[in-house]
Amino acid sequence: MDRLDLSKLEIGAKLENKQDTQDRTTYNIWINTQKKSGKDITICGIFYEDKDSLEMILKEIKKSLATGGCIKSQNNGYTLEIQGNHLDKTKNILKNKNFRFKK
Repeated sequence: MDRLDLSKLEIGAKLENKQDTQDRTTYNIWINTQKKSGKDITICGIFYEDKDSLEMILKEIKKSLATGGCIKSQNNGYTLEIQGNHLDKTKNILKNKNFRFKK
């Protein structure tokens, strides 16, 4: 009986991040606050960047505001959800990173 060769076996799905990326100066993002399950959240987007760079930006925002947050995929881009009402502070951090806003 022959043994099955498992040396070339790969486990896990290979998911590719095929989101379109654009330069930060070519698009505008929006930011607002909402209530979700009775709590305030700040939502901003839509970012057309790669997910790795957005994770670094989100990490910096969460560290400077001492809050939680996540990245959601939406309409060929990403949105950031930050816990709490941090509209002005988040907007200032993103402006320092050369993002443009609609308002």
